[in-house]
Amino acid sequence: MTISDIVNQDVNRFIILVDLYYDLETVSFWSGIGDFLYNGVTYQGTGNLGSISPIKETDGIVANGIEISLSGIDPSSIQRTLNEPHRERKVIVQLGFLSELNTWELEPFIVFQGRMDKPNIENSVDSSTIRIKCENRLIDMKRSKILRFTHEDQRVKYPNDLGFEFISSSVEKQIKWGM
Repeated sequence: MTISDIVNQDVNRFIILVDLYYDLETVSFWSGIGDFLYNGVTYQGTGNLGSISPIKETDGIVANGIEISLSGIDPSSIQRTLNEPHRERKVIVQLGFLSELNTWELEPFIVFQGRMDKPNIENSVDSSTIRIKCENRLIDMKRSKILRFTHEDQRVKYPNDLGFEFISSSVEKQIKWGM
């Protein structure tokens, strides 16, 4: 079945899966209630307590970002968000369609892949909301690449390569050529 076939049906049951990749673990949410198991991963349900900003599609190559909002989250998730590094950590959002029998009409496919930016946590008396801005991975095309032909920069990409080890000492060296 294609997406257009599914969308033209009278009833559509779509789900959204979100994976936030932290250093120590991957945190997974889905748009329903309760736990949902897919590909060996247990997704925690957010129900009406979560939202994702619209994913913009354009004609050109544009790095459009999204914002993921989670409300009513357990305190341990808020603590993790405060304590763990999150900038530049991978995020994947998938969309899938279920039949009335909870079988896949269309298995989940990636609709957004990028990296998390700084989260914003809003606390109120009743609940807490985590808002995470996410950048599209195409944003890297706008970033300048500041790598030089130095031993240190070479070790960043190739830790065991010693090819540039003596470059800095050879800068001022007098070399007699053609003798």
